[in-house]
Amino acid sequence: MPRPSNTDERRAQIVAGMRHVIAKVGYERASVADIAKAARLTPGLVHYHFKSKLEILEVLTSELVRERAAQLRDKLASAGAADRALDVFIDHYLRPGKDADPEALACWIVLSAEALREPKIKRAVALSVHETVAQVEDILRAGIAAKVFKKSDTGAAAAALVALIQGYYIVAATAEGATPRGTAAETAKKMMRGLLR
Repeated sequence: MPRPSNTDERRAQIVAGMRHVIAKVGYERASVADIAKAARLTPGLVHYHFKSKLEILEVLTSELVRERAAQLRDKLASAGAADRALDVFIDHYLRPGKDADPEALACWIVLSAEALREPKIKRAVALSVHETVAQVEDILRAGIAAKVFKKSDTGAAAAALVALIQGYYIVAATAEGATPRGTAAETAKKMMRGLLR
């Protein structure tokens, strides 16, 4: 396997630096100097490798989408039955355990806000949301076929679950303590079971 180019390495450092900075201070307050410092590079190198802060955010968004999808795919591959797959899906988002990545979660919350302002970010986030809803629909259809879940509007149920998860993220980020700690996953499971049985 060929060694990555210096440019690829530098770009990866810069994206990792942005990830770290926006998880702490958000996108608006993230300066190129802060990103460079987190990447252990000079601001000039950041400008050399990226035209703008937004371009770095676009690459970070793509990276986060890929990471999130791969992690979920791996977990679902070993889930087995559809009702177990639904639990695995919910736990992945609302009870991550030892593989939790608070920095990535903080970035997702920032991306949700930036999606309202930046069309390129909105497209990437929307694509990720649509793919996530489709994954839930697949789980629900498998559960209906296995007679684990009753027939329902899988599109509406899947969208409701994804919206619930996103809502939990926003509430946790903006109103700390409003949701009793450790209750999100079990509450989501109960709501989905009520909807599907």
